[in-house]
Amino acid sequence: MHVHKPKPVEGMIAFASEIGVIVVGVLIALGAEQIVDEMRWEHKVKVAEAGIQSEFSQRLGFAKETVDLKVCLAPYVDALETAIVHHDTASIQKLSKGSWPFVTRPWGTASWQAVVSTQVADHLERKRLDLYAFMAVSLEDIRHFQERMLVDYVDATVGKLGAPVDPAATQMQLAAAERFRSDVFMEQVISASILKRAHGVIEPDPAVVAGTEAQSEACLANVNAARAGPSSLPVSPSAPISAKRGR
Repeated sequence: MHVHKPKPVEGMIAFASEIGVIVVGVLIALGAEQIVDEMRWEHKVKVAEAGIQSEFSQRLGFAKETVDLKVCLAPYVDALETAIVHHDTASIQKLSKGSWPFVTRPWGTASWQAVVSTQVADHLERKRLDLYAFMAVSLEDIRHFQERMLVDYVDATVGKLGAPVDPAATQMQLAAAERFRSDVFMEQVISASILKRAHGVIEPDPAVVAGTEAQSEACLANVNAARAGPSSLPVSPSAPISAKRGR
């Protein structure tokens, strides 16, 4: 029985050729793996951005609602404070049951938070990443002011329950009404800032903004209906709120 020994590589050129083939094969394998990896991340980024943009588009629609209702904020709070000063429960009821100068919306950013918790965020374009982060922080601020606003609104409208006249309680209601005014104003300012920052990149959801003008008109109509009550009679429309409070 004869054992055939492998022939040694003949010469340095042949040896280098074999090494070259091996190196090229490894490089091709690594390059292919990198291409597949990039394609995988590209798909993940595409899916993630679709979710983020859909979510933020809806939130921008909410922001547009908030900004469009700005025209009703001052008249509404002025009417509410006038009714509080005059202990006009009927007008407070009209204001609290009708259209308001604010909307309560889910301002959360679940899609963005899901992306941040993974490595997908590392593969987003820097400018878009900055925009998304800015919007997420701003939306969280709006959510915070919305929570405060609802508490202050309830405190300002307790007069609708027909409680006995109490000067101290009246002052507390007026203070709550002013906090409410400030809370809604801050929502409007932040909403305007994210609309400006996102313009041209993410647009407000048309389905959300379709009825914003009607909401503003309904809110103003509600204010006019409340002003038609007894509390509006002794108060001049041009009088400052301090005069309406009897201070």
